[in-house]
Amino acid sequence: LAHHLYQAGAAADTGRTARFLLLAGRRALAAGAFEETLATFDQMLGLELPVDDALLGEAYEHRGEALAGLKRYDDAVVAFDRALTIAVARHDDAGIERAAIGASNCIAWRGMMLESLAPLRRGLDALTSDAARERALLLSQLGRNGMRPAQVDEAWQSIDEATALAARVGDSIVDARVLSARAHSQRLCGEYEAASATARLALLAIRGGSAWGVADLLTSLVITEAYLGCFAACDELLPELEAAARRAGHHGALWVHERMQHAIELARTGNVRTYLEQSQVALAGPHFRFLTRSAVAAASLHLGAVDDALEHTAAAIAEQPTDHWLKGLPEGNHLAAMALAGRAGAAGLIPALLPLLPVAGRRNVEGAYYALETLVTGLAVMGDRERLAGLYPLTVAYVQTGRVVPSNVVGPGSSQLAAALAADAAGLRDQSREHFEIALRQAREVPVRILQPTVLYWYGRALSAGADAADRARGRAMVEAALTDFRALEMVLHANLAEQFLRDDR
Repeated sequence: LAHHLYQAGAAADTGRTARFLLLAGRRALAAGAFEETLATFDQMLGLELPVDDALLGEAYEHRGEALAGLKRYDDAVVAFDRALTIAVARHDDAGIERAAIGASNCIAWRGMMLESLAPLRRGLDALTSDAARERALLLSQLGRNGMRPAQVDEAWQSIDEATALAARVGDSIVDARVLSARAHSQRLCGEYEAASATARLALLAIRGGSAWGVADLLTSLVITEAYLGCFAACDELLPELEAAARRAGHHGALWVHERMQHAIELARTGNVRTYLEQSQVALAGPHFRFLTRSAVAAASLHLGAVDDALEHTAAAIAEQPTDHWLKGLPEGNHLAAMALAGRAGAAGLIPALLPLLPVAGRRNVEGAYYALETLVTGLAVMGDRERLAGLYPLTVAYVQTGRVVPSNVVGPGSSQLAAALAADAAGLRDQSREHFEIALRQAREVPVRILQPTVLYWYGRALSAGADAADRARGRAMVEAALTDFRALEMVLHANLAEQFLRDDR
């Protein structure tokens, strides 16, 4: 009907043609037929509807969704912006919310978190006084996207205000979407157990709704479960994530699906070379390039390609967004890589990393813990035990996040290992051994294959420095076992460190 009415041109009623084109476009969009969706709404826009026509706003909105599904993100943002302008002029609160979040998503999923806040703020400013539902949704998105080092408290104020508004609205879909944003935010602050529980609660209500919303929530849940070492849960969730993401044209979620599959494969097999190849392919995509580059850097360093690794760590610093929740990861990786490679200048990078560390007694973003973990690595390699000892209280707070599995980090690889190294430097032998034992057990049970020899190496070094002859012998045996495993895994740089230690320990 839409086709025939459109072909009839002026002989057909324009409003009727527009309505049928809208129905046809909605059907195509729901089926994930983005080329057809785009063509349909382009036809609709060609009808030259009045500038204040509600159908025109919806046409631009769905055109934006289709363009995003085709990875034409800049064009999608333009379409959503036009939809937002029309919705603002019409005082259409629901349209304002949809268009603002659509534009924000297209920007945020390319890693430009700070820039993604502008359409959300514009939408919030334009809402009518009665728009509690839409205000809750926009505030929750504003808090999630605005989670960055200097604005953590402000971001959580937005999340909490959205939660209070959602309770007043009493709409299960609004509740689920606000819970979804809360789960994302908890993960971004290293509150992994809470993030998992919140996400699963939201998932109960959001399944069966928007495919985009399901895919978006599952990205956070899969990442969270992987960090907690719950790979079996990830195995169950990953197919659902992929299916929802493909239906929605959510390419950011598809990117997460692929990267988490590869990360879990790396953890289970220790095949660094394959992971490097996979990460190099992913580097061609538009999503969070600085993060993918960090993965390339870490894998390259493991394999002994030091110059390549340092080139990528430096590029990740340059490419990262203006401000984001992972601030500290690129800088810390560069320092740790420099230290592990024995390059001059590693110590000179420490002062710039110190302001990025977690602050005791308050919420911190994930990047602060990455900065801590990589600084522990650098200090341990450089033998700066005094400064390393002072980090022990912060590493204990890191342990309390529950993080087990490393991700794109040039470092010890787990919170327990970081705490073990800091406790050892502080002379806290009992605490150090407890952390080492837990780190080793986790690495074997989860499993995290490349972490197994890494823990053995550092644990062996710590024991070898003790006064007890049996401990020293056990420690040397641990380093020897780690060396064998490093070689088997092609972890060239770490094997070199183990060889040097064994030569010096004769």
